[in-house]
Amino acid sequence: MTKRERSSSEAVECREPTTRDGEAATAELHFRPSHPQQVEALECCHQNAVIFLTGPAGSAKTYVATYYALSCALDRASRVRKVYMSRPAVTQGKEIGFIPGDIDAKMNPFLRPIINAYSKQLGYDAAKIEKIKELIEFLPTSYIRGWTFENSILIVDEAQNLRGSEIKAICTRLGKGGKIILCGDYTQSDIRKSMIEVAAADMQHLSRRGRSVGWHQFTHDAIVRDPLTAAIVEHTEHADWAQD
Repeated sequence: MTKRERSSSEAVECREPTTRDGEAATAELHFRPSHPQQVEALECCHQNAVIFLTGPAGSAKTYVATYYALSCALDRASRVRKVYMSRPAVTQGKEIGFIPGDIDAKMNPFLRPIINAYSKQLGYDAAKIEKIKELIEFLPTSYIRGWTFENSILIVDEAQNLRGSEIKAICTRLGKGGKIILCGDYTQSDIRKSMIEVAAADMQHLSRRGRSVGWHQFTHDAIVRDPLTAAIVEHTEHADWAQD
């Protein structure tokens, strides 16, 4: 999780976001970091090709990843031309049964938090949202095997619900000029054993030809959703009733 010097041979897919009074901005997106750890997470995304963003609920993992990916896609000097967003189709608790409709309709309940994240960054402007949608494609994680993400960024939300073999399958989809960002909170896994932080810790020092794996771990101090959210997270972390 330490910073490193960028190699002269490293392909830079996105310039550093410009800053005015602490506000990161592109031609379309505006993002005012509400905690220093969000700035550190953006730097981690900029410096690495495979990025793990982990930490408690409400620490803006998905929000930061979404801003970074879309700012790259909107940057004319960037090599990034497409943003892919994915989320494991794993439900909390009991199964909800058959969901009618095409693949977009089936994935909508799982991808709605991601859609809300970039809609907020665009000020809920309908015209801008439609423009951004042209840059984004949604993929179920089960469909990712066989893909190669070149000159694009893949964001995998709720990655704590991926098995170790699935994390490997996703990370090995990285192509030239591409980036993969996995966001997750192991304490809110809907599978028996989450491997997200195990994988991040094991791979974070990998580097080859200026391309590397990075890990930013948000702490409880970085929770920005609501003060009570932070209190609930800390209180329930070791509560037996919250671990089933």
